[in-house]
Amino acid sequence: MRTLRALAFLFSALLPLSAGAQDLTRSLKVEPGMVIAWPVYGGRDTSGRLIGDYEDTVVIRNVDRDGIAFDFSMSYPARIAGHRVLRAQDLSESRRVSLFLSNGENGPHTGYSDLVRVSDAIFRDLRSGKAAGVEFDGGLPGKSIRKAGEEDLTVLLDEQKVKLHCIKAETDNGWFLWILDNENFPLVLQGSLSWKFAPPTITRPKLEEQALRRQFAQQRQATTHAILFAFNSAEIQSDSKPALDAIAALIRERPGIKIEIQGHTDNVGGADYNLRLSQNRAESVRNYLTQNEKLSDSGLFAKGYGSEQPIADNRTPEGRAQNRRVVIKEVQAH
Repeated sequence: MRTLRALAFLFSALLPLSAGAQDLTRSLKVEPGMVIAWPVYGGRDTSGRLIGDYEDTVVIRNVDRDGIAFDFSMSYPARIAGHRVLRAQDLSESRRVSLFLSNGENGPHTGYSDLVRVSDAIFRDLRSGKAAGVEFDGGLPGKSIRKAGEEDLTVLLDEQKVKLHCIKAETDNGWFLWILDNENFPLVLQGSLSWKFAPPTITRPKLEEQALRRQFAQQRQATTHAILFAFNSAEIQSDSKPALDAIAALIRERPGIKIEIQGHTDNVGGADYNLRLSQNRAESVRNYLTQNEKLSDSGLFAKGYGSEQPIADNRTPEGRAQNRRVVIKEVQAH
């Protein structure tokens, strides 16, 4: 079984910062349905073999007194998936941090916190300025970590670009981790180690409808990255339901409106392949809305654009992640 590192770095300016946005650093919390996707650069397996650039996505399944459970997947070329549980005891006390995910993993990762949340013990030491003892999995170097400063990082949160305040932490071997300055959710937002990972895209299901409504009111169209598909497939994953329900509600409130459902991809694979994939994905969304939400099919049109209309740089993992999207747009009758 191959184990891969979750990674990436340097978030590009894809959208304008939300004007006058509230500082959500201390109020952000981990919650069921939350999707966290880190762009990854220079991923390697445990043997040190280069895998490449990809996206590491986590979907939070459960948060309770016993800990945090989440599903994870990595896009091409990593292509692994599994389920991990972080125990409450470890999230409180552990000095060990996992930077690896294993294909087919299913259950507690005993003794560790990880990128989703470092332990209270480590975070307390960092915030107070103490050097914290630390041990990484996979035989990686680094025995201590200390606060090296504080920085604001830009994160795409619920389709809006916001700044979150972080503790910049340095290990004794010269690695850096940027950790959200939130004692209840010390999420690792960025890392520069022997590989790199960039600030993630974060989607909260309860706020997806607000994000879509805001966009549609301003532009008569709305973009979502919260409709998730199986790899190289038009099969809609169950985590997409909040976004689909939000789209259905928006359309239902506007009788007679004509909507083009657009599918967009990155440029991995051939142009013809991506065009077919995007068309199939747009049709899957349309079918969900007509069959599950009982919307009239006469006002919904599916159109795939493949990789023809990028909104970000396809040369980077975060750019490719932004280009993989679904857009709903008001149109005249086809």
